Amino acid sequence: MRSWYEKYDQLLDFWRQQGHFLVDEREDPSLSKWPHTQRQRYKGTDSQQARLSKNEIYLLERIGFAWTSDREEVEWQMRYDELVQFGEKHGRVRVKQ
Repeated sequence: MRSWYEKYDQLLDFWRQQGHFLVDEREDPSLSKWPHTQRQRYKGTDSQQARLSKNEIYLLERIGFAWTSDREEVEWQMRYDELVQFGEKHGRVRVKQ
């Protein structure tokens, strides 16, 4: 079984390639379960797993890990973050088409 940090690095590589943390089971069966497990551990809903440590939470939040697996909510947040970055760069949030 891989260590937490190995899976974290694998997820980080996935995020760098895909730009999100919604790993499809068909793409990578072993990695697809790991984000779900981290969300359960964060919420404390899995009695079989220990809660995430402060360091694990910090590392996941540092890379922008989404604590929800709701694809629409995650995509909305991604677009919102892009708009904020655009606003910071251009001094406006109205995007010309």
